[in-house]
Amino acid sequence: MQISLRHYQKQVFQLCINRFLMKGVRAMAEAKWEIMQYLDQSRDVRNLIQQEALKEFTTIQIAASLHISRGLASQYLNELYKENRLVKIQSKPVYYFSLHQLEINYQLDFKHKLFMSVEEFKAFLHTEHQQASDFRAAIGYDSSLAHALTQCKTALEYSDHGIPLLLYGEKGTGKTFLSVLLFEYALKHRLLPADSFMALVQGKTFQEDNRCLTVKIFDSRLKVERKEMPIDDLYMLIKEPCIVFFDDVEYLGSKQRQEQIIIDMMMNTFDTSAAYLVFTTSVISNEYLSENIVRKIPVIIELPLLKNRSVSEKKQFLKSILLKETKRAKEQIRISSSALNAIIAGIYTSNIHDFIKAIQYSCAFSVKQGKDKIISVMSLPNDILQNLDLPDTNEDWSQSLLPEDIRIDEFAIEYQTLLRQLCQSYTAIGKIDEAICKEWYIRYLEFADFLMYEQNYSNEKIDILNDMLHDLFQKQEARHTIVIPSSFSLLFARYLYLKETVGISMDTNMEKHMRLVEKMLEQTASQYPNQIFLAKDTVSRLELVLNMKMDAMDLMILFVNFHHYNRNMLINRSLSFIICHGYSTASSIADVTNTIIGQKIFNAIDMPIDSNAQDISHKLYKFISQHQKRQYDKIVILIDMGSLKAVAQSLRNLLDVTVCMINNVSTGIALEVGLQIKNHTFQPAEIKRLCNQVRCEFMELEGARKQDTILFVSENENDGTDQILALFKKSMPYDTNVEISSCDIRVMTDPQQWEDIQSRHNILFISGLNTTCCKDAPFIPIEKIISKEALEKIKILLKPVMETSMIDEFQSNLAKYCSLENIMESITFLDPNKLFELVQDSVQNLELNLCRKFEFGTRVGLYIHVSCLIERLVTKQEVSYHLSENKEVDAVFRKKIRDSFYNVTNVFGVELPQSEIAYIYEYIHIS
Repeated sequence: MQISLRHYQKQVFQLCINRFLMKGVRAMAEAKWEIMQYLDQSRDVRNLIQQEALKEFTTIQIAASLHISRGLASQYLNELYKENRLVKIQSKPVYYFSLHQLEINYQLDFKHKLFMSVEEFKAFLHTEHQQASDFRAAIGYDSSLAHALTQCKTALEYSDHGIPLLLYGEKGTGKTFLSVLLFEYALKHRLLPADSFMALVQGKTFQEDNRCLTVKIFDSRLKVERKEMPIDDLYMLIKEPCIVFFDDVEYLGSKQRQEQIIIDMMMNTFDTSAAYLVFTTSVISNEYLSENIVRKIPVIIELPLLKNRSVSEKKQFLKSILLKETKRAKEQIRISSSALNAIIAGIYTSNIHDFIKAIQYSCAFSVKQGKDKIISVMSLPNDILQNLDLPDTNEDWSQSLLPEDIRIDEFAIEYQTLLRQLCQSYTAIGKIDEAICKEWYIRYLEFADFLMYEQNYSNEKIDILNDMLHDLFQKQEARHTIVIPSSFSLLFARYLYLKETVGISMDTNMEKHMRLVEKMLEQTASQYPNQIFLAKDTVSRLELVLNMKMDAMDLMILFVNFHHYNRNMLINRSLSFIICHGYSTASSIADVTNTIIGQKIFNAIDMPIDSNAQDISHKLYKFISQHQKRQYDKIVILIDMGSLKAVAQSLRNLLDVTVCMINNVSTGIALEVGLQIKNHTFQPAEIKRLCNQVRCEFMELEGARKQDTILFVSENENDGTDQILALFKKSMPYDTNVEISSCDIRVMTDPQQWEDIQSRHNILFISGLNTTCCKDAPFIPIEKIISKEALEKIKILLKPVMETSMIDEFQSNLAKYCSLENIMESITFLDPNKLFELVQDSVQNLELNLCRKFEFGTRVGLYIHVSCLIERLVTKQEVSYHLSENKEVDAVFRKKIRDSFYNVTNVFGVELPQSEIAYIYEYIHIS
């Protein structure tokens, strides 16, 4: 085959280009690696930060030291920051620090990696160190130990001197370590005076002959004094403010002796003592410990074994110990991936004690034997090697890690990754079909692996959640003839537990992703109505049982699993009732019918003999309201007697689905209707024919009820309206049917779009920053939403659609969540306190410059708007306004605006554009 010269030249040219690009890529990677090495080698970072000698952490200095351009250095530094490898201080100049070096020097978890000033950064360090005493030194404080620590705090804070508690756990589970943390907690929260002490009574040292034992006295600085003390002197000790930590109570001689010492001590504390009592034992067994003691101690807390702790926590232990040994040995110790996995998988009889010993042995062996100071598999103790399967003795030494490079998989990171990946998949495919459902399930499986293998611990709360979920899923399987894997209940239990205890901080991007998930679910409902119905039905039942509000991600995880295992499912989407007058007539018919059919189809409502149609309608509506979230497509009502027209008239404007009603109900009619519902063959025409044969009356009415809605109107996506809407949603009781939605102001000015909204929604009231958006519904300005007058008005507007108790709950939540401080915190990622002070000063300056006093509502509106404005300008987001008319703002007013806001614009290095000045001008004059 002949190749033309032109084609050959083109191939050669392309090859040269590729080589040039590859060389450039390698050079870029090397430069990026050198920057990371440069920052990692700054080991004296703590002293430099203390002295504010930070020149070497600036872009200019880094570029000069590595002989690269400033622009290139800035690009790589920002890339490393986005990869969560650097901490950034956005001051002038900008500073960058190695995250690993900060964690080594400060022994803190840096969840925040962006600070606006050195002062803010130092304040963060100070606050985190103070908070570290709140059990943060305990690895697993926010996961496997969270429930135990909550119980500890409850016991300490109960009444004046708390209530006695018993810590139960095998040797090495951290009982003594936890005692010190309890003492620090009591001092910090002023449960004890500042000069108090802790007495650590060592039960193992008890001598029966002279009734003496060893007591370690810790002062408030944790300095220790060791004493031999007669048991009787302890009664004198507990008369002073202190914590008495009685270790290993099972060693206090016979059971009778145990009872005499412990119960007498507890009785003394109830009468005259100022002390807190904490007891520990390694065994709760009648063979070693008196049953009376266990029965009389109110709070018993079990600490988990090391083998029941998660992989993440074991890695945290490993990382913490290696960092300490590195400092101690004054050597840079690394660990191979194989050795790391072997240590994590090891079996440790004495739990954390043996775990620490194994790592210390491995460090000493690696420092002595190898010049590279790498912990390899052969550096491990014999106990680990004996239980280790070695498929390959040739370790990959390039996979060795520094302690600070050991990745700790955190739930929040994995959760946010899943959320982001689900949205990216939707954005890439652009439609809801089997392909995207498959992609979603693959992403979920990665998250499920993390829950199953990285978070493989258990505690009492997870076990209870697992049992509840297992029972609910079994009922759903029987109710709808579907498949739910047995392992899913444990995974979902861990997920809910971690989500509650760890907490998920939702930044602006995460909130946008969550809103996109809500949109994805709406579209999914049209493609997969049965699976979405089942997921919503499960969420609704869980919310009632667990008394918690679940979000779009919870619903998405349920949908992904239900769809994967039940792609061609048929769901009974009818809500059916039997209503009879009398004590238990309806219950009897429903029980017989459901038993014969083998599935719960009918709900029974027994009504008093003198009930009328209005009473029946009220009872029905109250019951149906609890199930509204599940999107039933029809409601079937079987009534014993009375006018269907009267009941229908009361229900017509309350329900938004088709209602089929039959009177003169009997068990035979109920069986026929129930079987058709179960077999998905229910047809109104067929039921009407059946009713004619047995002389029953049949009526079908189409749903006409509109969705009750509170509407928030925004002028652009960044004006703070969505964030305040989120606070409103958070305040709503979980079982309400009132929808809270947002709408662009341009929709309201378009007659056709506005008419469409009105046809589907009963708008209770409208809220927004622009008073001109008031249209066909009561209007409450967003800046006055937390005022007393507005709350009274809201109460009146909600009364027709919500019960009084729910309105009271809503207003109570609203007062809590919609305080000005919370609003400021929710609308901006910048430091809300600092920003608010600057904005407040600027608004006061504007009042002085304009020689006028703004109303409270106008002032709050300016606070919200200007805060959002500063965030947009800092992040360089473009925004357009829909002003009522083009305002010509004179030069004098423009100057007064710029002068008034000089402080806030100067601190954040931004400038007010003309459009902003025009908007503020119009807002002030409209207000």
